[in-house]
Amino acid sequence: MSVRGERLVQGIRECHIDLLVVQLLETSPEFRDWFLPIAADEDRCDVYFGSACNVFGSDGRESDIEVGFQTPDGDEHLVLIENKITASEQPDQFSDYHKRGEQRVHRGDWDEATICLIAPERRVTTQLQAKVDTVVFYEELRDQLQRIDHDAATFGATLLTYATEKSHSPIDDYSATVSNILWTTLDEIGHLADFEVIQNSKKQLKFTSNHPDHPNFLIYSVYIDEGGERGLTRIRLQLKMDDENERRRIAEALITDLHDHSPIFKEDYQPTPDKQNFFVKTVYHEDLRSFPDGVVTAASEEMTSLVQATHPIFCQRDFSTS
Repeated sequence: MSVRGERLVQGIRECHIDLLVVQLLETSPEFRDWFLPIAADEDRCDVYFGSACNVFGSDGRESDIEVGFQTPDGDEHLVLIENKITASEQPDQFSDYHKRGEQRVHRGDWDEATICLIAPERRVTTQLQAKVDTVVFYEELRDQLQRIDHDAATFGATLLTYATEKSHSPIDDYSATVSNILWTTLDEIGHLADFEVIQNSKKQLKFTSNHPDHPNFLIYSVYIDEGGERGLTRIRLQLKMDDENERRRIAEALITDLHDHSPIFKEDYQPTPDKQNFFVKTVYHEDLRSFPDGVVTAASEEMTSLVQATHPIFCQRDFSTS
């Protein structure tokens, strides 16, 4: 295979960014002096102690990067860094980060500990940002590398550009696409209620509302049927009920409600009252070339609109009669 004209890295991974950040911390005082005050929320770094990748704590959980330094006041400060391009959040991941930091301070290893997230800007939702102390966006890292004098600056800026592109257009990366659709949607609808994720798998996500008036048998779903430009994604309303006659009765009543509510539902959504997925819209990927972020933007906007329109209807309706 010829390397002429090929991308520097064919498949960008989080480990590439981990190694880049550690290399820059270890070899570039200019980068260190810029990065550490932002990541640690300190005025400046007086003495740099060092950094490392893939550090496992006593709890068996991993910090992507850890870096230590001394502040102008003489405090020894540890920064635990989580790096995310497209990966979904693991259970209790950030609470465990905080616990690890607190344990290291409690046993006297460090005076302070900060939890920092590095990620593409569009990957960082309001909910995710609230779980960490500080955030440094890939775009900020890339822009800083374009300003400093370092042998790895151009290469590093290119890697960060690839990573940012991956977070924007992961059409063929099913699990990343589903996760991005989920976080983008939840960021937009969080004011309506507390939403519970039921499934976040390779090709499908499902969630429901914990609003006290919202029936728990009504599920919101996104399913990537096929990837790539010729693929399609389905936006669906689902009724999870064992009684098929009752399910059909409620589906028919809800379809009528939605058709009465807006002509868009009549035009864009296919009613299938005899199926569990009783209301379905198909988004064809080949129609998404005008969307800057492709499937993620189109599917999350469609799901957001669907939830915003239907959630109040579902919360107000009496399901005891048709």
